[in-house]
Amino acid sequence: MKRRLLVISFINIALILAFALLPSSFISANPGNLVVNGDFSSPLTTGWTDQSGPFGSTASIVSQQLLLHSVSGSDAEVSQTIFTTQPNLTFKFDINPSYGQGSSIYYCVMLWKGNNLQGSCSWSGSSIPIGTWTTIDKYLPQWYKDTNGGADIPDYDRIVVWLRINNVCDATLDNVFLEIPAVSAAVPAVAPIETRTMPMTCYQVWVNKKGNFEFIFWYLYADSNWITIYDKDSKEVFSKNIPFDGPDFEIALPDGMYTVKTFTDNRDILQTFTIGKDANTPRHDLSDFVQE
Repeated sequence: MKRRLLVISFINIALILAFALLPSSFISANPGNLVVNGDFSSPLTTGWTDQSGPFGSTASIVSQQLLLHSVSGSDAEVSQTIFTTQPNLTFKFDINPSYGQGSSIYYCVMLWKGNNLQGSCSWSGSSIPIGTWTTIDKYLPQWYKDTNGGADIPDYDRIVVWLRINNVCDATLDNVFLEIPAVSAAVPAVAPIETRTMPMTCYQVWVNKKGNFEFIFWYLYADSNWITIYDKDSKEVFSKNIPFDGPDFEIALPDGMYTVKTFTDNRDILQTFTIGKDANTPRHDLSDFVQE
């Protein structure tokens, strides 16, 4: 018995020393998803507060997805309070909506410190495409800067996440995340920005056979490859941190003219350009741009 206890003691000491020798950045660099029940695999009351109503608007979990249903003159909404001081977070979720007359979608993060509301970032509208899944991906420091006149994001000790629809509207949501953007260990090393000869660059944009905008980017960084798109009224309709191994992607947006901006975590705009499409815009495949 003494011998077994001695072996266990040595194992415990080895584990303690191993964690003690790890750099603090390893321990705190990737806290994982801070949202509780972000995949809606548990009852809605696990993590979330349902504030829907009145008149029959509801929030429920169906097939491990959040279903928001709002009726005329009413909201369906859920919220969650997350206690964190972690900077450089990304807020993202998947959504598939349908709209009725006068309906809209609203999502927001509110930044609190003690009893004081430090600021917030939010979006509302009805431009998210229907009948398909769209990923909303917001890097909080840049999102705050874009929606608060260029101001830097303030300190906070908790974040309140809101997801809401109003009037005659339905939306299915899934995979709600608040986390540090992950950098895959498999991503090859990239030269520091200051040693590069070219920044991240949008090489080509076209309208594909499905009627979606398709993009190709060159010179991506290991992380922090942000693209944001605004409609003709300067409302943000899309934002994404392009993964290093995903330089070719498509975006479903209604016909119209849009302004595209690209940037990195240092918040310097890399490119600004205009795209647009209508029923007469030619459709192409990637092969149309590859010379043999």
